[in-house]
Amino acid sequence: MQDLHIKDTVNSPEIITNYTNNEIAIKGESYPENPFKFYEPLIEFLDEYVKVKKKLYLSIHLIYYNSSTAKVFYDIFDIIHEASLEVEVQWIYSENNELALENGEDYAEDYPDLNIKLIQKGKI
Repeated sequence: MQDLHIKDTVNSPEIITNYTNNEIAIKGESYPENPFKFYEPLIEFLDEYVKVKKKLYLSIHLIYYNSSTAKVFYDIFDIIHEASLEVEVQWIYSENNELALENGEDYAEDYPDLNIKLIQKGKI
C-alpha cells in the first residue's frame, strides 16, 4: 500500500500517512473549494487500510477549517469506527479557537471508542 503525502496549499492541509507506523497526520488549514474531492485520496487510503490494519494513530491539527471539512471528518471517523480499530486521535486546537474545541468535543462524544484526545496549543 502506497503512503500519501499531499502538500499543503493556501486553503488545504498537508496530509501524511505512514502505513508502517500506523500514522496519519493532517495539519494546516482546510477550506478547499470541494473538501470531499480533496479528501478523497485519504478516504480511499483508509478504506484499504482498515482491511488489513488493526491500529491507527491519527493526528489532526487544523488552524482553520470550514463546515464542509467538518462533515468530511464525520466520514473519516465513520470508516475508522466501523472497522473497530485500536485507535488514538489527537485533536489539536489553538487556545483561541473555541469552534475547533467544540467540534473536537462533539467528535469525542459521537465516537467515544476512537479515544479522541483534545490537546490545546498556544494562540495562533
